[in-house]
Amino acid sequence: MASQLHLEENMDLAFERGDLTAPKGHALLYFRESGGYGKLYATYVVVLPISIDLVKYMPPFLANQVPQVNAQELSAFAFPPMPEEVGGQSSLEALATTRGDDLIFGGVVSPNQVQDMLVQVNDLVQEYAQRYQSYIEGAIPTMSVDDSRDPENLGGQGVKEVLFELMGERDRLAELAKLIGQLRFAVE
Repeated sequence: MASQLHLEENMDLAFERGDLTAPKGHALLYFRESGGYGKLYATYVVVLPISIDLVKYMPPFLANQVPQVNAQELSAFAFPPMPEEVGGQSSLEALATTRGDDLIFGGVVSPNQVQDMLVQVNDLVQEYAQRYQSYIEGAIPTMSVDDSRDPENLGGQGVKEVLFELMGERDRLAELAKLIGQLRFAVE
């Protein structure tokens, strides 16, 4: 049997606490073990409210080596990535209520099928993130063209400017030499 997951392919998220149309951006995602043992496995899902550019926070010598990563891929994640065994249903509900988290049932799984569980968690995280993003886009007005000219809406320095400032004099000269070489090649 290829997969022990017993979920429909395009199943909606099963919110047990919270609102499917207005996700909070943080949720306890849990699964029930197949085989009737009743064990529960859970992970915590977070959708970051601010998009990040990971390259901006890397040392300059690593920044050019890292492939471009989609900000959407980094904006939502589950931790731990593999759901851990947790207490009973009532303790999960109490924890979600106390913390103000959404509580989502992810389905029935076999904990022995690690790859399948990781895929299922990732799929549900992405669906949750998409629903959150749709909700936020509808709830918060987007910045108009006129707003973008206001001093308080102007962005900070770009990634390259920050990296350049962090470099020593020798690294700056090496970077400039590299850029001049690229410019010469482009002109020819």
